[in-house]
Amino acid sequence: MRRYAGRGRALLVYNTDSEQGFAFETHDHKWRPIDHESVTLIHRPSDRVAVPSPSRQGRSKAAKRRRFGSR
Repeated sequence: MRRYAGRGRALLVYNTDSEQGFAFETHDHKWRPIDHESVTLIHRPSDRVAVPSPSRQGRSKAAKRRRFGSR
């Protein structure tokens, strides 16, 4: 696989004689195979940057109406 990928990256899925029936191999790739309770999964890192949202104080008008009723 590495020979065909050259300077690029590769993700290979192939049949195996296992309980899951297939396996993964990666080369120079951000995605990583991980074992989760005997099942191989692909972990794909998020490209999004976590931006904290501004905290909001109190309740919305609709929530106040639900809690205290229409006044």
